[in-house]
Amino acid sequence: MTPELAEALDAAKLSNRDAAKIIAAVAQYFGVDIREYNINNTSMRDQREKLRASSATKMKNTMETDKVLAVQWDGKTVQSLLGTASKERLAIGVKGVNTN
Repeated sequence: MTPELAEALDAAKLSNRDAAKIIAAVAQYFGVDIREYNINNTSMRDQREKLRASSATKMKNTMETDKVLAVQWDGKTVQSLLGTASKERLAIGVKGVNTN
């Protein structure tokens, strides 16, 4: 599994089981004998966890900052402008010392 594929599966919010079904179906479509590969929900989970950890480590190593920042978030339900429905909103704030 490639990092791009794992990101696409995560972005589509596919479960490991659904991801395994789709990957197996696509592989069969292209004539790949899926019995030669380990395609199941456990292998999907393991590969996705490895790629997420690798991606997080890569981001941590490439991030350069000399400032200390704090991130705060709070979810709240807000009435719509027309007053007909409520919407869930997430407010995110970033604070830091001597930052703009």
